Formats: sequence, C-alpha cells, structure tokens
Amino acid sequence: MESKTLKNKQGEELTTKEGQPLVEHKFQPGDEFIPLYNSVLERKNKAVVKGQEKTISNYSLKCKVKEENGTVHEEVFVALTPTQAKSLQKKIDAGVELNQNLFTVYNYEHEEYGTCIGVGMKSDRKPAKEFTDFKNS
Repeated sequence: MESKTLKNKQGEELTTKEGQPLVEHKFQPGDEFIPLYNSVLERKNKAVVKGQEKTISNYSLKCKVKEENGTVHEEVFVALTPTQAKSLQKKIDAGVELNQNLFTVYNYEHEEYGTCIGVGMKSDRKPAKEFTDFKNS
C-alpha cells in the first residue's frame, strides 16, 4: 500500500482535527483487503479546471488491509480510482456483500491507458466442505 502525507499548495502538511498528519493511502498490486462496510464512499467537490467549474468525485473505502510484505492495517481509508470504485459498485449492485469477501489488488493492461491497478475478489483456493466429507467418529 502506498502512503503519502498530503500537503497544500504552499507545501504545508495538512492535519486532522486531532493534529495528526493527513495521509492518503492507495492500493498496490499484491495487497489484500476486506472492506469494513458494504459501500464505497463518494465525495463530490467543485473545482475550477482550465477556467471552467467542474464537479470532481473522490472515492474511498474503509477496510482492513494486508500488504504484500505482510504488514496489516486494521482500519484505514483507502483512496480508489473511479474504475476501482465502479468495479466494487457493480459487485454491490449484483448483491455481493463486500464486507463478507476477501479482495486482492492486481495489475492489468488497458488498451488506452497501459498498466492499471484493479481490484477483484480473491478466488477460492479449495471447494467448501460438505457433510459427507466428515467422517463419523
């Protein structure tokens, strides 16, 4: 997981209400995570881009993250790209409970944008056991 301290235009570090540095987290390939809630947070901000006022959407997800190196973060907000947010929202719309599944982060090739970072459910390693699999003792 990539983490960086946020700064304003003047180069001053931004802080939380408690005085802690404001840190932005982003997924890196190999990370695994479990969302704590069954929703993707969206914040819309108005901004002036090239002289025109536009609405910009920022997406985030509160989750438990295990980095590729084994470091575990219990509760952290992670910034999502619009594509990652849409992917997770499609799963919610299909009836998947995000907070009941383990997800993994991976690289994929896009024709127009090159290498991108995607999120998806971690595939099952082995089939679920059935009652017939247990021996009667």
